[in-house]
Amino acid sequence: MPTSSRPAIPADLAAMLHTLRLHLLSLRATTPYYRARLLRIAEQLAWVVRSWPAARWPAAQQVAPPRLLRQAQPLVPAQHQVLAPLQQLTACLHEGDQSRWAYYRQQQLLDIVLYLR
Repeated sequence: MPTSSRPAIPADLAAMLHTLRLHLLSLRATTPYYRARLLRIAEQLAWVVRSWPAARWPAAQQVAPPRLLRQAQPLVPAQHQVLAPLQQLTACLHEGDQSRWAYYRQQQLLDIVLYLR
């Protein structure tokens, strides 16, 4: 039983998130088909978010306001709030977004993956 307040995610989705994180960390701008690989990762991440059971989605806890900033609970977005930036990101990559933004797109994907872990 997990000790954190977040519900455990299904094992297959956890494995997929781990794999996507490793792919994002090893991907370099000089890698052949860089943008196509980013697009594929974005599509796979969107699938993971859509496949995540709503009952196991991390939920914000109702707690008293913290006295110290370090005691504050992180805000937890709903599934549709995570999917919206993913869809925008995918659209940008489909449009052939300029290469100077590709690294920024990769960082956005990595941020989402790390949040969901």
